[in-house]
Amino acid sequence: MARDPRTLEKLLEEIRMSAGGSAGREAAKAELDALHAKLLSGDLKQLSADIDNAKKILGERLSGLTGELSELRGAITQAADASSRQTTALVRWTKVYVFATIAIVLVTLAGLIYQIYWPNPRDSRPPAPIAQPPAARPQPR
Repeated sequence: MARDPRTLEKLLEEIRMSAGGSAGREAAKAELDALHAKLLSGDLKQLSADIDNAKKILGERLSGLTGELSELRGAITQAADASSRQTTALVRWTKVYVFATIAIVLVTLAGLIYQIYWPNPRDSRPPAPIAQPPAARPQPR
Protein backbone atom coordinates (compact mmCIF):
# COMPACT_ATOMS: atom_id res chain seq x y z
CA MET A 1 0.00 0.00 0.00
CA ALA A 2 3.07 2.23 0.10
CA ARG A 3 3.00 4.99 -2.45
CA ASP A 4 5.87 6.23 -4.52
CA PRO A 5 7.83 8.80 -2.42
CA ARG A 6 7.85 11.23 -5.33
CA THR A 7 4.06 11.17 -5.44
CA LEU A 8 3.89 11.82 -1.69
CA GLU A 9 6.30 14.73 -1.96
CA LYS A 10 4.36 16.17 -4.87
CA LEU A 11 1.11 15.89 -2.93
CA LEU A 12 2.59 17.56 0.13
CA GLU A 13 4.05 20.37 -1.99
CA GLU A 14 0.62 21.01 -3.46
CA ILE A 15 -0.89 21.18 0.04
CA ARG A 16 1.74 23.68 1.20
CA MET A 17 1.26 25.91 -1.85
CA SER A 18 -2.47 25.99 -1.66
CA ALA A 19 -2.75 26.72 2.07
CA GLY A 20 0.09 29.23 2.25
CA GLY A 21 2.03 30.30 5.36
CA SER A 22 2.19 28.36 8.58
CA ALA A 23 -1.20 26.82 7.91
CA GLY A 24 0.36 25.12 4.90
CA ARG A 25 3.10 23.68 7.07
CA GLU A 26 0.61 22.49 9.65
CA ALA A 27 -1.53 20.94 6.95
CA ALA A 28 1.54 19.27 5.44
CA LYS A 29 2.60 17.98 8.88
CA ALA A 30 -0.89 16.63 9.45
CA GLU A 31 -0.87 15.02 6.04
CA LEU A 32 2.57 13.52 6.68
CA ASP A 33 1.40 12.24 10.04
CA ALA A 34 -1.67 10.73 8.41
CA LEU A 35 0.44 9.10 5.69
CA HIS A 36 2.94 7.79 8.20
CA ALA A 37 0.10 6.48 10.35
CA LYS A 38 -1.38 4.81 7.28
CA LEU A 39 1.98 3.23 6.36
CA LEU A 40 2.60 2.24 9.96
CA SER A 41 -0.91 0.77 10.14
CA GLY A 42 -0.24 -1.30 7.02
CA ASP A 43 3.09 -2.49 8.42
CA LEU A 44 1.47 -3.36 11.75
CA LYS A 45 -1.27 -5.21 9.92
CA GLN A 46 1.37 -7.20 8.03
CA LEU A 47 3.24 -7.84 11.28
CA SER A 48 0.04 -9.05 12.92
CA ALA A 49 -0.63 -11.39 9.98
CA ASP A 50 2.95 -12.69 10.21
CA ILE A 51 2.59 -13.29 13.95
CA ASP A 52 -0.71 -15.10 13.41
CA ASN A 53 0.93 -17.23 10.70
CA ALA A 54 3.87 -18.01 13.02
CA LYS A 55 1.46 -18.94 15.81
CA LYS A 56 -0.40 -21.23 13.44
CA ILE A 57 2.82 -22.92 12.29
CA LEU A 58 4.11 -23.26 15.85
CA GLY A 59 0.74 -24.62 16.96
CA GLU A 60 0.80 -27.27 14.23
CA ARG A 61 4.36 -28.27 15.11
CA LEU A 62 3.55 -28.33 18.81
CA SER A 63 0.52 -30.47 18.10
CA GLY A 64 2.71 -32.86 16.09
CA LEU A 65 5.29 -33.00 18.87
CA THR A 66 2.57 -33.65 21.42
CA GLY A 67 1.32 -36.55 19.32
CA GLU A 68 4.82 -37.96 18.98
CA LEU A 69 5.38 -37.63 22.73
CA SER A 70 2.13 -39.49 23.32
CA GLU A 71 3.28 -42.27 21.00
CA LEU A 72 6.66 -42.35 22.76
CA ARG A 73 4.93 -42.60 26.13
CA GLY A 74 2.91 -45.57 24.84
CA ALA A 75 6.03 -47.26 23.45
CA ILE A 76 7.89 -46.74 26.73
CA THR A 77 4.96 -48.19 28.66
CA GLN A 78 4.88 -51.24 26.40
CA ALA A 79 8.64 -51.71 26.73
CA ALA A 80 8.41 -51.44 30.52
CA ASP A 81 5.60 -54.01 30.61
CA ALA A 82 7.56 -56.39 28.39
CA SER A 83 10.66 -55.93 30.53
CA SER A 84 8.64 -56.63 33.66
CA ARG A 85 7.22 -59.82 32.17
CA GLN A 86 10.68 -60.93 31.07
CA THR A 87 12.13 -60.26 34.53
CA THR A 88 9.30 -62.21 36.15
CA ALA A 89 9.92 -65.15 33.80
CA LEU A 90 13.65 -65.07 34.52
CA VAL A 91 13.05 -65.12 38.27
CA ARG A 92 10.54 -67.96 37.94
CA TRP A 93 12.88 -70.12 35.83
CA THR A 94 15.83 -69.34 38.10
CA LYS A 95 13.79 -70.70 41.03
CA VAL A 96 12.95 -73.82 39.00
CA TYR A 97 16.64 -74.35 38.18
CA VAL A 98 17.63 -73.89 41.82
CA PHE A 99 15.02 -76.43 42.91
CA ALA A 100 16.18 -78.88 40.24
CA THR A 101 19.83 -78.41 41.28
CA ILE A 102 18.99 -79.01 44.94
CA ALA A 103 17.01 -82.14 43.97
CA ILE A 104 19.96 -83.48 41.94
CA VAL A 105 22.37 -82.80 44.81
CA LEU A 106 20.05 -84.56 47.30
CA VAL A 107 19.63 -87.61 45.03
CA THR A 108 23.41 -87.81 44.51
CA LEU A 109 24.06 -87.43 48.24
CA ALA A 110 21.45 -90.11 49.05
CA GLY A 111 23.09 -92.49 46.58
CA LEU A 112 26.51 -91.82 48.07
CA ILE A 113 25.26 -92.39 51.62
CA TYR A 114 23.51 -95.59 50.54
CA GLN A 115 26.71 -96.88 48.95
CA ILE A 116 28.75 -96.10 52.05
CA TYR A 117 26.45 -97.23 54.87
CA TRP A 118 24.29 -100.01 53.40
CA PRO A 119 26.40 -102.93 52.21
CA ASN A 120 25.50 -104.78 49.08
CA PRO A 121 24.31 -108.41 49.58
CA ARG A 122 27.23 -109.51 47.45
CA ASP A 123 29.53 -107.94 49.97
CA SER A 124 28.08 -110.04 52.86
CA ARG A 125 29.65 -113.28 51.56
CA PRO A 126 32.95 -114.19 53.01
CA PRO A 127 35.75 -113.14 50.82
CA ALA A 128 37.11 -115.72 48.46
CA PRO A 129 40.32 -117.31 49.66
CA ILE A 130 43.38 -116.07 48.03
CA ALA A 131 44.96 -118.80 46.01
CA GLN A 132 48.31 -119.89 47.27
CA PRO A 133 51.06 -120.13 44.80
CA PRO A 134 52.01 -123.70 44.03
CA ALA A 135 54.45 -125.11 46.47
CA ALA A 136 57.91 -125.22 45.27
CA ARG A 137 59.22 -128.72 44.62
CA PRO A 138 62.45 -129.67 46.04
CA GLN A 139 65.06 -129.67 43.40
CA PRO A 140 67.03 -132.89 42.92
CA ARG A 141 70.60 -132.52 43.52
